Amino acid sequence: EFEPKMLAVVGLYMRPPQNVVVLSVDEKTSIQALDRTRPRLPMKPHRIERLSHEYKRHGTASLLASLEVHSGQVRAESIQHNNSTTFIRFLRWFPRAYPDKELYLIADNGSSHRSKKTLAWVAKHKRLHLTFIPTHASWLNQIEIWFGILTRKVVCRGIFKSRQELVDRLMNFIKACNQEARPFEWTYSGNRLA
Repeated sequence: EFEPKMLAVVGLYMRPPQNVVVLSVDEKTSIQALDRTRPRLPMKPHRIERLSHEYKRHGTASLLASLEVHSGQVRAESIQHNNSTTFIRFLRWFPRAYPDKELYLIADNGSSHRSKKTLAWVAKHKRLHLTFIPTHASWLNQIEIWFGILTRKVVCRGIFKSRQELVDRLMNFIKACNQEARPFEWTYSGNRLA
């Protein structure tokens, strides 16, 4: 089942139908709000800035996010629970935000995405179409690329005095990214590797 699912996703990236918005959707869970026990050690000649390995953990945050594939715009919210109810609440926004468009959501096979409750809700919304990536192919979901950027630029080497400070920085980063949003250049050619 890998190839047909992969081709469906790549087709939406490279040649979407007319009047369609393609959204890549997923959760990033358990983002740790770490505070270092000692101050940063500054850069010196021939030495990079250093952080102590000891830390104090102030909890975790989770995001539910969507990437509008052809514009690069990201919509995200901090979530407490990663379940069908939360996912459906997030999905409710899209038909209102894009009233005249068909919506294709690319998602992984997470339980909240494939639950009976979610699939029943989606079935009632004729403009909303879920497209699932193949199993073990998270690299096909472009929101995962964006989560990698978020991790490198905000979370790694970050110092957070509270969970709320972490959430605030994540949301500020998203706001800043949206001001200069560009789509990822998807370069898959369709040719088989030798």
